[in-house]
Amino acid sequence: METNARRVDLDGVEHHWLDRSGVRLHVVTAGAGPNLVLLHGFPESWWEYRDVIGSLAQHHRVICPDMRGSGDSDAPPSGYDGPTLTADLLDILDHFGVERAGFVAHDWGAVLSFGLALDHPTRVEWLLAMSVPHPWTRMSASMLWAFRHSWYLPLVLTPGLGPWLLRAGKQRFQKHLFRTFTADPNAWTDEVIEPYLAAMREPARARAGHLLYRDYILPAGMELTRGRREGYAMPCPTLLLTGVHDPVVRAEFVAGDAAQAAGVQVEEVTGAGHWMVEERPDVVIARALALGAGERAHDS
Repeated sequence: METNARRVDLDGVEHHWLDRSGVRLHVVTAGAGPNLVLLHGFPESWWEYRDVIGSLAQHHRVICPDMRGSGDSDAPPSGYDGPTLTADLLDILDHFGVERAGFVAHDWGAVLSFGLALDHPTRVEWLLAMSVPHPWTRMSASMLWAFRHSWYLPLVLTPGLGPWLLRAGKQRFQKHLFRTFTADPNAWTDEVIEPYLAAMREPARARAGHLLYRDYILPAGMELTRGRREGYAMPCPTLLLTGVHDPVVRAEFVAGDAAQAAGVQVEEVTGAGHWMVEERPDVVIARALALGAGERAHDS
């Protein structure tokens, strides 16, 4: 089933809607070639990749979903836990006949992609992750001190207060987050942020943001302290990009022996904070094309 209720559009893309157990998911596709999945972070949507889709679609079939609760996908009252979100993603791959794909993923989408690669290794050909700790990140005093910049987490996690902050008034709370975790606060004008804020003004989507943090992002973060993935390694080529101006996910926290043992390469990117795709689309395009080309050369 399709709808014309699109918040944003882009030349060269096609819009699709698929039903996943009664939840309608919106997916954008473009181009042809080896499959490439782009996963957004919070509070973003497929629109996060607007400046990279065109270049990537010259070499790949790009598949860019709005995960449940985001963009033009439905925002049901449940299903924001890891198993359900992974099942959504696998259903999207199956819907488009994708057995294996490269992944470019940011923020919580990157966390989901790490889990997908480890638990379903035949589905992920390579991974370009951005702005998250990898599953083998070792907690340290300096890293815990950096978490003071995540002061917003308990606010978003608080029932009632979290959804209200995400949608209320002029959404100064969300605007502050965009302009704080960045290399250039002036680049985040109200017009640039508006597509994300517009979706979050709907009470169901604001509630979805709260539930995503409660049921997935917080538990996934807690797993880092438990070392559940110790002894495992990435089954595919993996590059993790961190921004020089990201106050929380810093290169010195995620690089080192643990990353090397797990097969995770780490690159620090200048001119970027947390919002890697929108701050340095040139780097994202270059690294994604290099990873894709490397795998094609390996297969040949």
